Amino acid sequence: MARVGSDTLTLDEALSHIDTTRGDRNVQLRQYIASWINSDLLFQEARRKGVDNSENVNNQLEEIRRQLANQSYLEQYVYHDTAAIPDDTLRAYFERHAAELVVPEDVKQLNIALLNSREKASAFAASVSQGTPWNASIAALMKDTGSASTLVSASGGKYYTSHTIVPQELWRVTQSLAPSEVSFPVKTGSGYVVVQVLRTYKQGASSPFELARDEIIQRMLLDRRRKKYDELLATLHHRYSVQVYFSSSNDSVANHE
Repeated sequence: MARVGSDTLTLDEALSHIDTTRGDRNVQLRQYIASWINSDLLFQEARRKGVDNSENVNNQLEEIRRQLANQSYLEQYVYHDTAAIPDDTLRAYFERHAAELVVPEDVKQLNIALLNSREKASAFAASVSQGTPWNASIAALMKDTGSASTLVSASGGKYYTSHTIVPQELWRVTQSLAPSEVSFPVKTGSGYVVVQVLRTYKQGASSPFELARDEIIQRMLLDRRRKKYDELLATLHHRYSVQVYFSSSNDSVANHE
């Protein structure tokens, strides 16, 4: 595909460096080829001048090699730790840190049902509004052979923000609903949606456990990895001889471990 002196660029190599799912592939290829030629011209001249083997370049390469080796080692022996954390351990952490676990934006806990019939959606919404529990209304709908096929999907007790609810116009519908209230059927591109608000959490409010669960897991994994890292360094300090020398004014201090 391209050649500079004895160096060649194949089509497969070029394609591996561009995103073929975005934009015109041929335009991207031409741009990459031009960039590769310029880069290789500079490299060949640097090599001719011996710069590629200079002390400065070799020192930088050694530092990069050290960093890559360290990172690879830590990925293998420390960061790969993804073992599941027991639920009771997560809940204990939540109890200890509840004050600092807050919702970053307004959140609503909702029941949502999608039906393909406006009539059945209205009847379902009326059933819940009249006091029939959400799950019981869903079960009754599923048992009715004439209505079961109209239920496209249903979810209960999930948490949503204005950015995660789909379609987003449902968020505006929930703004006028108090806890336990049920919406009228909302027509969407997929059918008719009925929403029930269970609870609203304002930005900065204490987070419920279910909503904070992922953050707790990430925190505990981070703590566990930090502990493993500290234990690893302590082990290595005993395995290898470590000596530190530095000069302060005219005095020399040596620290042996």
